[in-house]
Amino acid sequence: MAADQPTVYFAGAPGEEIAVPFERMSELVDRAFAGEWWTIDPAKVERFEEGTYLHELAFPWAEATFPDGIVEGFHLLSLLDYMLNPILRLRGGDSFGWNYGLDRVRFVSPITVQDRIRVTGRVAEVRPKDGGFLIRQDCAIEVEGREKPGVVAEWWVFWLLHGPLANFRSDT
Repeated sequence: MAADQPTVYFAGAPGEEIAVPFERMSELVDRAFAGEWWTIDPAKVERFEEGTYLHELAFPWAEATFPDGIVEGFHLLSLLDYMLNPILRLRGGDSFGWNYGLDRVRFVSPITVQDRIRVTGRVAEVRPKDGGFLIRQDCAIEVEGREKPGVVAEWWVFWLLHGPLANFRSDT
């Protein structure tokens, strides 16, 4: 593949990577993935809570009702981008992925800063859209040593070429 040709890199498992030209992204459908195990930095949990004003709620929750070191659900969802970045990425040309939305999100079991987690899942669907592709990734945030995942979600990403919003139409 030419160096300037937009190419999708997919790592189904650490150390296993394939490259697919952008226009053939649909070849990734049904491919499974698993990220590396890691733990969430407690200081970053604190900064997330500050950045989302959780410490300034007009009617705060009782601290005793939450397990020590709990990671808030929206924080976990925001980590999908971080965890999937080394698994599915686009290089070459002027290209990027746009967060398109989430379907069927469930917080199945609590995750704390002491837990080791990783993302697993599969590329469930790829649809052409406005010169790019909508990709649905069925994701689970697994907790090491636990049968149930912490989070499951269907995450849609709109992959585009040629500038941040060159192909985006607000009517779709």
